Amino acid sequence: MEDAVLHANSELRSARISVPSAAVWSAGPPRAATTRSMPQSTSSNLSASLNRPLEAYRSHDAQVIDCWLKLRELALAGISRYWRRLRGANQPARGAGVDSDAVRAQVKRVLADPLFHNSKRYTNLLRYLVDKTLQGQQDALKERIIGIEVFGRTPDYDTSLDATVRVAATGVRKRLNRYYNESGRDQELRIEVPVGSYVAEFKLPKKNQLPLDALPAPRRHKLQYWYFVVPLAVVVLAFAGWKIQRRLTPVTAIDKFWAPILESSGPVLLCLSSPPNDFINSIPPKNSSGSAKPAMPLHEFSNRRSQVSITDVNAANDLASFLRGKRKDSVMRPSRGTNLSDLRSSPAVIFGNFDNEWANRLGTDLHFRFRREAELGKRWIENTSNPTNRDWALDMSDSYEQVNSDYALISRVLDPTTGQWWIGIAGLTGLGTQIAHQMLIDPKAMAAVSSGFPKNWERNNLQVVIAIKMVHGSPGASQVVASYFW
Repeated sequence: MEDAVLHANSELRSARISVPSAAVWSAGPPRAATTRSMPQSTSSNLSASLNRPLEAYRSHDAQVIDCWLKLRELALAGISRYWRRLRGANQPARGAGVDSDAVRAQVKRVLADPLFHNSKRYTNLLRYLVDKTLQGQQDALKERIIGIEVFGRTPDYDTSLDATVRVAATGVRKRLNRYYNESGRDQELRIEVPVGSYVAEFKLPKKNQLPLDALPAPRRHKLQYWYFVVPLAVVVLAFAGWKIQRRLTPVTAIDKFWAPILESSGPVLLCLSSPPNDFINSIPPKNSSGSAKPAMPLHEFSNRRSQVSITDVNAANDLASFLRGKRKDSVMRPSRGTNLSDLRSSPAVIFGNFDNEWANRLGTDLHFRFRREAELGKRWIENTSNPTNRDWALDMSDSYEQVNSDYALISRVLDPTTGQWWIGIAGLTGLGTQIAHQMLIDPKAMAAVSSGFPKNWERNNLQVVIAIKMVHGSPGASQVVASYFW
């Protein structure tokens, strides 16, 4: 038992597999609502993370599964090697009541006889056939393999043209017959190589053979005991190593945030904002000559005709790749093509706000919510605790060069109506939505965002307000300016 465990343990150590921990999330009791302002120190960390190209993300769950598959392959390989070693050492020779040690002693006696001693070819062949038979490696007793390992033939040699193995085997059989036909050999253990086979057989002298019920208990029972102990020891060691590694490896912030979505059943619904579908009514009527007056710019016509926001599509594609790395399927739909039954059947990630009817419906009673005066007027994120404060605002009628800040809102809520978790990702502009979604799939950015979160935040609903510096229409430093948990 000790040898088996040590052997299995050394096999596991030699693999040097690092097993990551899986994110564990469980619902807890509601906590008192808290609003927090985030420290300014997170700004540089978020900016550095978001201004880099998105990296490929790999799920902890995926790593756990991959490593368990590697452990299983390793365990099977170790068990196979140990099993073969045990068979070679302990398996009874072919023939009832014949001990392998007695067979090896008899081989030495036979090979010392001048019939074999004077022929290296027959000596090597007989020793090889006996050894492989004792080791239980009958698969190696094929003509081609024998030709390669005993007679030095190339792996591609033609056995139909080269009869070296067959001729040598015939010679070994003749010499064995001559050996045992000599006077006084009838009391020796008999070694035979049957015609048509290269597997050796061993027979006791007739007067020494015992009835089957009088034979001592074979070692096979002990070997079967090892067959059970070795696999069990490997499994126990692997499981213990995984549990220890899991306890020692901390759960990352990004895994804590996405845990409710990843652990829920069904694919994730990616609900994209749908611009108003009124482009046909907005096209000016044609005059008598057939031309429109005044003409609508092509870019405006394309935007109105689109069923979904291009910014949301790009963000959703990135998020779908992230979810695939976590072994989670997803499906994209525009908000106009999404109904309440869809939201009840699976968790959802909802992009945008003003042009996404489900973002407006589900987020209307939250602590932070979007407000606007008009489509091209002022819009802001409202704090229901201080609704007159419009610090997190911008004016869509201003020149882009005059806009110094954009704001985004991230929400993660277990909705009482649908019974499912949903995550809202929305900015006052499409650029804010893009920055917010990048934060949620970047491990370093998410670690910076959550650095000021309260203890056990992963068990709560939450909202986070992000401020994004703008320089001539391009994003700069980003920081968390407020958060709310309940």
